[in-house]
Amino acid sequence: LIPDHTQLLEEGEAFIAVGYASGKSSIIKDIEKSDYALAMRSPAYFGGDLVKLKLVNRKTLRLRAAHQVKVNGSFFLSKTCSVYDETDDDPYRFFDDLNVGLVISSRGGRSAADMMSGGDFDGDEAWVCWNTDLCKLVQDHPAQDTSTPEFVVDKARQEKILACRVSLKQRAEFALHYRYHQTQLGKLSTTLDSAMDRFGVDSPESIIIATQAFLQVDHPYKLCEIKQDHDHDLVEVYHESPHWLGKRINRGSYISEKALGVLYNYVQSKIDAVVTVCDDKDKTATRLNTHIMSIINAATQKSLHDSVIRRQLSELQNKMRLAIADFYSEHKKFKETITDDGEDAVNMTMEWMKCQYRYWRKNLVDCEDGEDAKNLASAILYEETWRKSVESSFQGEHKMFAWHVARDRLLRIIGDAVQKSTGIGVAPTLLREHEKILYHRRGGYIS
Repeated sequence: LIPDHTQLLEEGEAFIAVGYASGKSSIIKDIEKSDYALAMRSPAYFGGDLVKLKLVNRKTLRLRAAHQVKVNGSFFLSKTCSVYDETDDDPYRFFDDLNVGLVISSRGGRSAADMMSGGDFDGDEAWVCWNTDLCKLVQDHPAQDTSTPEFVVDKARQEKILACRVSLKQRAEFALHYRYHQTQLGKLSTTLDSAMDRFGVDSPESIIIATQAFLQVDHPYKLCEIKQDHDHDLVEVYHESPHWLGKRINRGSYISEKALGVLYNYVQSKIDAVVTVCDDKDKTATRLNTHIMSIINAATQKSLHDSVIRRQLSELQNKMRLAIADFYSEHKKFKETITDDGEDAVNMTMEWMKCQYRYWRKNLVDCEDGEDAKNLASAILYEETWRKSVESSFQGEHKMFAWHVARDRLLRIIGDAVQKSTGIGVAPTLLREHEKILYHRRGGYIS
């Protein structure tokens, strides 16, 4: 998020800088077709945290800059607006030289950054969407007023101490307290998700929880919790949550028919389409995803002429098979220790699964050297998980083992392949660090 120090942007306006200095013509044209953009910081608490901004293109900015210089005469010859400007700078040059960022108007009584759940310009980032169809669906919504008394909290003594005067013991105490703070914030956030799904984003119930979650972020030493006089309104939220939060149906969860529930079902169906194996013998099992398998096929072709690659490929396959068998065996042992089907048992099982997935992610994927090697390891894990599910009783949640361990990698492989097949250019899943490498290879520069 970048403030417009030139004041060429009017209140409620914004400018998206994405590759102008580097000549990303396709993205630039796509943005300049849109009249509006949606922006939101994470986490978001209130309906007004999603702001709708009017986009201003380069041509309009040039005209405004020329008019400003004409009206003010030698204003820019005698005064600089920021450390980025020289005394003879055209105010438009600031926008033309930007490579990445959302420039927000500095006019008006309240910044759009502050409207986005209390953001500012000290390095905050925001999700931005300029898709015309989506922008049309979103109505402008007033931002939550966070200057009212219920949002004013006195800082704790620990928060007032300067960092240079904090002792080693105090640092250790802060680290321990931070874990508790994160736990409390997580509980409020999960409760807020459920309240928004059941009652609506702008409902009194959601606003009560959102206020406490908002305060908990910036005030770690204040225990922010729901007052008892609101408990009777939120009893359903405490006991049941929407299925898109990940809990099993009939175990403290219900099937949500709201927007997130529909989107969750759609995305999950797409994932299931490439991993589900039919238990019914009369039905044909779903084929392996061709995009993921193309990674393995390419490595297999190279191995035909390179014994080192052939050996590495064989070792990776054996490593994945042993890991899957080990996970399946450990899971059977863990299930034998669970004696009931209550909520505590479900939570314990979920925590055990998360620890397992983190462990296997570290030892099967992240340990590989380089992006290509990590993608290949993820693809082989995907194939071996599928093979195990076909050849044995490795069914249910276990057939999703590869997706839980390397979902981001597998989805990136599919997304990159689909984008490449359209001929549009750089894939949307390209990581920021990869983008820098590409620019350096082309002899360009990216900030």
